[in-house]
Amino acid sequence: RQVLPGIKPSVLDKTLRVTEARLARTGGRLTAERRTPHEIAPVAEAAVSLARDNDMVVIFGASAMSDFADVVPAAIEKAGGTVVRAGMPVDPGNLLVLGTLNGKRVIGAPGCARSPKENGFDWVLDRLIAGLDVTARDIAGMGVGGLLMEIPTRPQPREPLPV
Repeated sequence: RQVLPGIKPSVLDKTLRVTEARLARTGGRLTAERRTPHEIAPVAEAAVSLARDNDMVVIFGASAMSDFADVVPAAIEKAGGTVVRAGMPVDPGNLLVLGTLNGKRVIGAPGCARSPKENGFDWVLDRLIAGLDVTARDIAGMGVGGLLMEIPTRPQPREPLPV
């Protein structure tokens, strides 16, 4: 099954490798992977299945989240979970979703989490792996000094490049 037209399997394979490396640096490990169509029902079913046997579920959507009606937050709710926060005041990482499902934490990863460079996803993931609770208020507080510097590879810079 195709995840989303235009998403190459190599992109998903790289995301898997980057995520495994991220987890390994904290002593964690990836125990399972499911590739589903980028639709609410299949993502919800996979989340329920994975939450049963794992401490946390990380969902990489095939496209960016922009509101609660998007696939990842809607799938968390369809699965019986709760969306704690959609969006964070940290860039890269502003399109992160944080939720709970059957007592487990669920992270809807922002697109920047496909890159090994540190971003807002790391700030949330590392806290959860350390056993710290992360609330909507905690994420809101990350905006104080939470913007990461402009990166030269950004396809559309936030500010004009110096001439």
